[in-house]
Amino acid sequence: MDETERLKLPYIMPSQAQKHVTHNEALRMLDALLQLGVADRDRSAPPADPQPGQAHLVAAPGSGDWSGRGNQIAAWQDGAWSFFEPGEGWRAFVAEEGRLVVFRDGAWAPLAFDIQNVEMAGINALADATNRLALASPASLFDHEGGDHRLKINKAAPAGTASLLFQSGYQGRAEIGLSGSDDLSLKVSADGAAWADAMVVGAGDAVPGFPNGLRLGGADILTGFATGTFTPTLTFATPGDLAVSYSVQTGRYWRLGDLVFAMVDLQATPTYSTAAGQLRIAGLPFTVAAPQVAMTFQHGSASPTYPTGTTTLVTRPETGQTHFILMGLGNGVAQSLNIAHVPSGASFIARTLLVFRAA
Repeated sequence: MDETERLKLPYIMPSQAQKHVTHNEALRMLDALLQLGVADRDRSAPPADPQPGQAHLVAAPGSGDWSGRGNQIAAWQDGAWSFFEPGEGWRAFVAEEGRLVVFRDGAWAPLAFDIQNVEMAGINALADATNRLALASPASLFDHEGGDHRLKINKAAPAGTASLLFQSGYQGRAEIGLSGSDDLSLKVSADGAAWADAMVVGAGDAVPGFPNGLRLGGADILTGFATGTFTPTLTFATPGDLAVSYSVQTGRYWRLGDLVFAMVDLQATPTYSTAAGQLRIAGLPFTVAAPQVAMTFQHGSASPTYPTGTTTLVTRPETGQTHFILMGLGNGVAQSLNIAHVPSGASFIARTLLVFRAA
């Protein structure tokens, strides 16, 4: 055997003349192959002006002085090209690409690192005990592999947190996820210390809530939504000895911010001898700040009587009160209903929808 098995370095043989020649040849080979670094690996022909010690991985099949030298290491030494056949597992640093490549299965390919079950990893960043995966980059891409792609964030128990935290200057400004419960929440903060829920979606009912209100189109904040029932009553400006029996007496409201929608269904029979004045339907669930629209209503009685000159009946919630009045409208006429239009002992029906702003 006259050479080493792996690097093919020539041996100095017994009684060999000019031993320095063999020794220098081995040194030249070591100089080219030890700590192997090459300029590039996409060149199939030699450069026009190679520099001493410059090396390349010849792109197959090779041409010119590199003809037939595909995948070999070409090194410019002593004014000539030297070629070295790589072995399985040889590694080289490619300066043009800034990466390590490995010779495997007859070709050079980027070196793949085994990163299974590593304690931490930093990509252009320093990982630590809390941020065990750290990345500094203009963007991140989580791509599909022919179908869907799902990002999973898991927590151990409902009281824990599984969320995405958005920061500005390393201070939290917004957080979305499961924070302290299994309800989906969106939180915001102006300083990274004090947080407020902007939206919470219940895990059980899937209904979104807005604890701090809702702003639509830049308008005033709608501070909450509520719904409920109330009991409307028939009365007059001066009740006197008024007594009322009811066959239907229902009211329901929907409140969004200070805007109230109230539905009334009232069927009653008033009896009186001393009552006087304006007819009123009382019992609204909120004090009226401002009526929004005049709504028509269904009216009926045993002796239905409209105010003189009117053809339409409407409702009007009264500012600062918890009642609404009933009015007749006609050509140039607007008159409220009173005892003359609701006789004692006659049945009375009022069905209507009210819209007003609550105080």
